[in-house]
Amino acid sequence: MAPTAAVVTEVQDEALFQQELSKPLPGTVVCALFYAEWAAGAFGPKEMASLAAGSEHTHCLSINAGTDEGEELALTLGLGSKLPVVRFYLPPATSHTLELIGADCNPSVIAKHAAALGKKAAGSAAAASGGIRDIVRGAYAQTAVGGSGVLPTELADSEARRKLLGYKEDEVNTAADIGLGCGNPLVTAKLKLGEACLDLGSGAGMDCFIAAKQ
Repeated sequence: MAPTAAVVTEVQDEALFQQELSKPLPGTVVCALFYAEWAAGAFGPKEMASLAAGSEHTHCLSINAGTDEGEELALTLGLGSKLPVVRFYLPPATSHTLELIGADCNPSVIAKHAAALGKKAAGSAAAASGGIRDIVRGAYAQTAVGGSGVLPTELADSEARRKLLGYKEDEVNTAADIGLGCGNPLVTAKLKLGEACLDLGSGAGMDCFIAAKQ
């Protein structure tokens, strides 16, 4: 498989800049270079392209502050007159996490910061994802032993749902979670040896379970 070409996105206005900040998935670092031809430094568009090529999880932006549009964007974002400037962002945050100015914009230093922030972003994304998985896994495990359903907070309360939907008190108890595909039908059915059970599927809705008793 051919390697993916490194991409450095040229940005010249605030709307596009904010759009580019919102594009990357969690775990990605956004590195933005503000430069101008009259402010030569050790880090420019060429070095930014090298950074993009060597970092899979870094989304690279380039802003030419030597143009009228680029200068206006730089001023809007609060940059001073000293260039180049490299800013790092950790989406979904829209404010920069780290800023390097002038002589501090060294290719090796920038690559080091990009790698460190990339690990931080990936760790945060993994922790957030793992936390959600643990909650869902635990909730579904409870349904296997006749526990409450997987719906969160007040939605897990069958009494609250009964009032909201207009059912009578004795109509919605154990059937509520099962109708949402969140319960264990075999626990509620209390099947005895030799009895047969027709599974209507999780999409049947709790109305089918209630109607079955009438």
